[in-house]
Amino acid sequence: MGLIPNTVTYTTLLGGLLGAGSVRAALTLVNEMKASGLSPDRITYITLLDGLCKRNYIAEAINVFQAMVNSNFQPCIQIYNILIDGLCKDGKIEMAKKLFDCISDSGLVPDVITYTVMINSLCKEGLMEEANKLFCKMEENGCVPDIFTFNAILRGFVKINEMQKAVEFLHMMDKRDVSPDVDTISTVVDVLSKEGQGLQFIECIPTFVRKVHE
Repeated sequence: MGLIPNTVTYTTLLGGLLGAGSVRAALTLVNEMKASGLSPDRITYITLLDGLCKRNYIAEAINVFQAMVNSNFQPCIQIYNILIDGLCKDGKIEMAKKLFDCISDSGLVPDVITYTVMINSLCKEGLMEEANKLFCKMEENGCVPDIFTFNAILRGFVKINEMQKAVEFLHMMDKRDVSPDVDTISTVVDVLSKEGQGLQFIECIPTFVRKVHE
């Protein structure tokens, strides 16, 4: 008697196909899974969307998400995070912002990953006013920024030569006991290397250097 594959079996095969870059075969497998009477579960969708976004099949990922929502499947925050990150990396930041706004409508709450992905993308686009507002909103909503959030906004302000704002966030990190990492120190070096500006900011640096070496 032959074994009948279940959702776990299909999801495992799906991950293997996506890992090998066989995207079309993976999408075909999902259709076969549905045709067999099985419905994708949360892990299946996470595996599929993550694989599609990592392979830059963003249009296909959007279609999967829309089909998922249309089938009344409730996306989890991890699914939103994967798709928002994929959209941002593909330069579709406006679409990512719209999807971000849909999170609360679906009854979910953005987590630190959601906020950090959006803040990082806004910073890369030079949209620092929006990034700063989102950082404030993040805190107002009780979501605590981590080192990755701080690094993103620090890099953003340095990129547009807003050194004073970068230093303010360094002080904020120090006040909140957020330990810097190599990326933070690299950004600090960029601050100090700015011609004619570095010396006025040097007093805020030693504390962070000590924390890194402790």
